[in-house]
This record gives sequence, structure tokens and C-alpha cells, in this order.
Amino acid sequence: ESVVVVEKAPHPGYHNLSGAVFEADCLDDLVRDWRDDPTCPVNAAPLIERDEMYFLGASRTMRIPAFAVPPRMRHKGDRAISSGKLVEWLSRLAERAGVEIHHGFAAGRLVLERGTVRGVKLVDLGLGPGGEERSNYLPGETLEAKVTIISDGSRGVLSGQLTEILGPGHLPQVYSIGVKEIHKLPKDNDFGSDRAIHTLGFPLKRDVFGGGFIYSMGEDTVAVGLILGLDWRYRDVSPQLELEAFKRQPFVAGL
Repeated sequence: ESVVVVEKAPHPGYHNLSGAVFEADCLDDLVRDWRDDPTCPVNAAPLIERDEMYFLGASRTMRIPAFAVPPRMRHKGDRAISSGKLVEWLSRLAERAGVEIHHGFAAGRLVLERGTVRGVKLVDLGLGPGGEERSNYLPGETLEAKVTIISDGSRGVLSGQLTEILGPGHLPQVYSIGVKEIHKLPKDNDFGSDRAIHTLGFPLKRDVFGGGFIYSMGEDTVAVGLILGLDWRYRDVSPQLELEAFKRQPFVAGL
């Protein structure tokens, strides 16, 4: 028996571009000695010591007291990591443990037998724009397994096929979009390397789900971003323009 991972990206971590404020303790059950591993990127990531949440108006700012912040939104002691670097490191550990990782291949459809998922069919390679076979044509193989784990991301092809079979369930998927920028600060900046800020309110309208974030990525680098639920009802909402408005808010601009 073996474990096989089919990865569309040509290199581990290439599909994990975002950063994250990461609760590193969850690695204890997966890689017990990760804290002693000098190659683990989590150990070198900034440790969040200053964790803050604010409600923003167009010109005013109110800090939300710590006791009112939901536990899942508290990040003191977490790490500001690169998701791509974490996935790359985990991939190396998996390969050393005997996992086969096949890069550059995409799964195109589920293999079903009497309503049971038996595996996946890889997409054909070497097709032209019109679907015609070229000289380098390679038909996609069928991979069968006792257990198939689907983790193809937001609106994934396989997840969509499975949803059509099983239905949306009691908790239908909620979609959102995030826009983010990385900013370089002066060496003597006041933001620091140990800070995470999350915001509610401006620039989003009252009935638009989402919020902003600003967190340290090093001594002089910060990530600034905004997340919006994709169920907004306004034709003129542009996530990029909303991010620009977020950065101009007096409190954010003053950071």
C-alpha cells in the first residue's frame, strides 16, 4: 500500500501563495520534533506578541477590548508564516516518509463505481486549443485508491463534481476573495516584527461580510490586505479599490 499526492503545481508550495497568522501548536500532533528542526520555516517566522482588533469608521477608530474578541480571532503566540514555505517543508517530510508526490499533473474527474469514489482520472496532456491531439499527447492515467482525499481548493473541479453527487449539505460553502500587498517599511519603523492587526467596518458596507488585516512579516515588512465575502449585491464594489480606501483610512495610513 502507498500514499500518492497529485499536485498540479510544478513545485511544492506554488499553489499556496498567501501568508497566514498560523497557530503553530497544531504541528505538535503531526511533527512532534518540529521545534528542534532548523529547516522548519515556522521557527524562523515572526512570533506575534502584540495582537489587536479595531472597528474602523471613515475617519475614526475604536479598539475592540481583548475580552470581546472571539477566541478564534486571538493570535498572540501565533506565527506570521509563508504558507508556501510551510507546504514545501511538509512535502519534504512526506517524501522522506514514503509518500509519492507527482507534480505537474491535474486530476480532471472522479472515478465512480456505484456511487462510490474509487479514484481520479488525470487530465490529458499535449492537447491543442481546440482539444486536438498534438505530437506530445499523453492520455491521463486513472488512479484508483481505497481512500480518496479531495483538497483541490476553492471551487475545485473535483469538489464541484462531488457536490453535484452529494448535494451542498447542511453547511453550503461560503466564498470570499482576498487582496493583499506586501509593504517595505523603514528600518526604524514603529510597527515592529511581532504585531498582528485585524479590523472590522470601513471601507466595507454594513451588509458586506469581511475585514482587514495587517501583520508583520519581518523587521521591516508588513502584509496589508482585505477580505470580502463574494455575496455582495453592489455592482460597483471592486476589492482592489476597497483595499486602496482601507490603506487611506487615518489609523491605517498612520501605521
